[in-house]
Amino acid sequence: MVTTAKGYSPPAAMSDAIRGLFAQRGSIYSPSILRDLEQGRPTEADHTIGELVRCADQLGIEVPLLRAALCQLQIHELRRQVRAV
Repeated sequence: MVTTAKGYSPPAAMSDAIRGLFAQRGSIYSPSILRDLEQGRPTEADHTIGELVRCADQLGIEVPLLRAALCQLQIHELRRQVRAV
């Protein structure tokens, strides 16, 4: 995990609580980035996922899923910008 490698290891109880909020079927919670995607708004992808990918690169950590997610979010952003023109 990138955050742990950077010295910011989340407490286990916090990780479990977050997974419980977002991963349970029927949960009323959703990540803000998902709400932005669904509503065609700009996302904070570069500030969140992008920063994790950059930190992983600096640390030499392979993060293929984060990198794929960032790529998809960048595609979304470019398409959104093209539609706005």
